[in-house]
Amino acid sequence: MTAIVTISLASLALLVSTFTFIDTHRRHRRDTYLKIYELLISEDRQYGRQLLFQKVTDEESVSALTTKEYRLINRALSTYELLGLFLSRKYISSEDVMTVWARPICRAWKLGNAFVQHRQAYIGPTAWRYYEELAGKALEYVDKSNVEVNYNRF
Repeated sequence: MTAIVTISLASLALLVSTFTFIDTHRRHRRDTYLKIYELLISEDRQYGRQLLFQKVTDEESVSALTTKEYRLINRALSTYELLGLFLSRKYISSEDVMTVWARPICRAWKLGNAFVQHRQAYIGPTAWRYYEELAGKALEYVDKSNVEVNYNRF
């Protein structure tokens, strides 16, 4: 009888530990997503994306950016690089990211191509590789989901 109670208690402890581990992991992923979400909606990131859409059309337009404009755009797109890294390492949910961010990612990727090419020419082809992977996933998502993306500039 004592052995059955001991085994039952050990099994219950294992079950509680497993549940706690899974719940903690899920909460950590959610918290990580919320932190990067806050970064993406921050005023300077939004302004960087706005500048990208308004001012970047080709290599010449990238060269014409002020230092501050260049940094704001770079910072905005670098946040997509971080989002792509977190997604590739499964720190955050792909479904959550694509549901909310697929359209803005596609828009920034297509309209900001000249800026991306400029950075890749300067740093090398591995510049923003996670952003490139993220954009590919976002483009697939909008195609499969029949989501409309507005590719017009402001």
